[in-house]
Amino acid sequence: MNTMKLAVFLWMILVTITWEARGGLILQPMNASTDMGEYYPLANTINQSGLSLGYTSLVDDYDNYLATDPYADHGVGSNIWGASEGIRSGHIIFELGGDYYIESMALWNQVLDPSAIQMFSLSVDDNPGFTSPTIIGTFVASNSLGYWPNTPAQQFSFDTTAASFVRMDILSTWSPTSWAASFNEVAFETTSIPEPSSLVLLVIGSAGGWFIRRRLKR
Repeated sequence: MNTMKLAVFLWMILVTITWEARGGLILQPMNASTDMGEYYPLANTINQSGLSLGYTSLVDDYDNYLATDPYADHGVGSNIWGASEGIRSGHIIFELGGDYYIESMALWNQVLDPSAIQMFSLSVDDNPGFTSPTIIGTFVASNSLGYWPNTPAQQFSFDTTAASFVRMDILSTWSPTSWAASFNEVAFETTSIPEPSSLVLLVIGSAGGWFIRRRLKR
């Protein structure tokens, strides 16, 4: 293999890795915490419980998955998160499990339920204390999609933003007298997985070492 062929080979690897890293993949948060309590477990918002079709985080395409119209089943409380009784506002922090660029959130809310979240805001940061947050925006979620107990995902798009943690501030539910705030599930779209360079360098280094050994043997 001459120098030109090696360069082309390494370039093809780099293009392939870059293309794969930039796909619009679905991202499941690794952890979640809240100041609103847990009448029903908060883990239900990130563990795919109740989803009619599961997905593989950072493998499945976000748009293709949602195009199958997966719904979330209320499960008579077994598949949802519910705040402590009487708590209708507060925040949830989703830990993404790394540094990602995100540009959309899928939310499976409650359907035909006054406890469904109505207005919420999103912000992101690189630390769980949110000492230097980037505000994404404020959104309104529907509680009338689907038929009880099944609800489809709602998508909320925003400018591509770097994030390690996402804070969801729940501002209101669909009734000011609801028993508590609640919803089913969330997931995010990541358009790029940062720092693929380490893998690229490993491939280039291995190929380079092989090339040098070949030259020395001549």
